[in-house]
Amino acid sequence: MSTGMAGTPGLPEARIRDRREAEAWLITERANLIATVLDALTQSDSTARLAVRLTELLQWYLYPYALARELWTLGEAVVRTARRLGDREGEAWALHNLSAVYWLHRQFDRMRQCLEAALVIWRETGDREGERRSLHNLADALTEMQSYEESVALQTRQLDLAREAGDVTAQVTGLGDLGRAYRGLGRFGDALTCFEESFQHARKIGDSSLQSFALHEISALCFEQGRNQVAHEYLERAGILGGGHLTTYVSWRGHAWSAFFPACLSLRIGPDILEGDVLRDNPQYREPEDFVGDLDRLPLAPPPQSAAMMRILPTELHAVRAFVADQAKRCGLSADALHNLLVAVTEVATNAIRHGDAPVTLRTWPDDGLICEITDSGNWQPEEFISWQPPESAVDSGFGLWGVGMLCDTVQVRTGSNGTMVRLRSA
Repeated sequence: MSTGMAGTPGLPEARIRDRREAEAWLITERANLIATVLDALTQSDSTARLAVRLTELLQWYLYPYALARELWTLGEAVVRTARRLGDREGEAWALHNLSAVYWLHRQFDRMRQCLEAALVIWRETGDREGERRSLHNLADALTEMQSYEESVALQTRQLDLAREAGDVTAQVTGLGDLGRAYRGLGRFGDALTCFEESFQHARKIGDSSLQSFALHEISALCFEQGRNQVAHEYLERAGILGGGHLTTYVSWRGHAWSAFFPACLSLRIGPDILEGDVLRDNPQYREPEDFVGDLDRLPLAPPPQSAAMMRILPTELHAVRAFVADQAKRCGLSADALHNLLVAVTEVATNAIRHGDAPVTLRTWPDDGLICEITDSGNWQPEEFISWQPPESAVDSGFGLWGVGMLCDTVQVRTGSNGTMVRLRSA
């Protein structure tokens, strides 16, 4: 690959010899590339059409680095340009790629709008591969929105298209995602069947990362069924397959973001990168302790003045649960979310009473669900990022707070000379 103009006086020809050099060049030139594409989109129709196609390629670089702002800027510009040009295929690709921005920001309603618009175009143009890709991503969004029945229907259609095209990789990921939707419906037997089929297909094509994807999903299913030892065994197998290096995965095992383990493999954010048969250091990797430590040092906005408040007394945890249940109903929390939140609040309140100093206070307020903040006057100094990684056994200190992290959408802990605060959010 050449990035220079051979024979131009004063400008030597530069060649990119391998993937590492290509990534380094893209990182260095990212701003210039994006600026050039944005400018080209405003030029003549022929130039703009080339720019539309170039953004399809840039997507594969920007998304793995979670560069949401650049993705959104390019996506919006390309949608407008493709519509101006009457480029239906380009518009569909732009809408499909723009949906990835909303995935990164967990804005699933907007993601759904983009993908449904793209599907209309794919079907109009008869592009079955485009239809399959957008169906797959839309089904994922519906699973995240807990619209499991819709997700099953779309993922089943996506799998039909993948089998028709002989795309085994799409079948592997589709079966995994169909299993997640079945798991959401409580159909654990169907979910396990999907995950096992996904694993077998991945093994046939020799893709260790996709095998790891399936094993990880089986482990999550086992955790939900209380089969913790079996779940950990599957996680260990997933780690070995995923990185070829057990310690690479052990440092991530069991984190609150463990559901993103398959993405961690494909986005190359582990400490080691396996390229062919060579394992090398990942220069962009940060240890989880450092990453989470930075997050836990960020100041949080104070509760709003409208927040509801009550003092927590050791003998009145039932009153705490009743108070939270009343606030949750006003926010429209589902029965399952309310059950999980009540368990989590009870655990945190009990910890504050046993290990903290009075007064212990509960504040709640609506914010994309319900936030419950429990504070006490104790100065707790955890030895490690305790809510992000499980202890070795359920009897160890800290298991309860890790469990709270599994029950709530967000858990934030702040401690210092002024006391300790645990803030939970459920939606």
